[in-house]
Amino acid sequence: QDMNFEDHKFHAAIVLDSMISVFNCKQHSGESLVDYTARFKALRDVMESQMGGPPCLIVQRMTEEQPGYTSLDPTKVADCQTKAYKQLMAYTYLHNSDHTKYGTLLGTLKTQYSLGTNMYPKSITEATSVLNNHTFDPTYKANNQQRKGDTQANTADKDQENEDNVNLSFDQLEG
Repeated sequence: QDMNFEDHKFHAAIVLDSMISVFNCKQHSGESLVDYTARFKALRDVMESQMGGPPCLIVQRMTEEQPGYTSLDPTKVADCQTKAYKQLMAYTYLHNSDHTKYGTLLGTLKTQYSLGTNMYPKSITEATSVLNNHTFDPTYKANNQQRKGDTQANTADKDQENEDNVNLSFDQLEG
């Protein structure tokens, strides 16, 4: 019989670990949006499986703020819970994206909301589209150019060292 590590772990610990993994899933420096999205969704799927499926987190206040919410209609309540959960996952995904690339976008969304216009994406798919269509922030571009310059300078130094070593070897052969 196959023995799974998770079979002998307290279920609350498994659930908590899966939640922590999702909420701490940050886009790494240099990680593509495609790779970050796949990693985030995989962790979200694990969390959902450990918690009994979506919406696995019910945030009552977010649910009640959904358009069309009424506590008298169980179907509407369930629909609003699903929408609130998707928004929470979309916001978590955005919040944990690379701020050097998308910081101005995140700031703009926050400002728009404070002015009464909610432009936050309502799903991970929408959030991915928003990030994908955003031009990287100038600071990211500047840092990226700086890194490229440093890499080219290091490569040039190494090329010069190699050339010096080759010349030395030829000099030694002649002597």
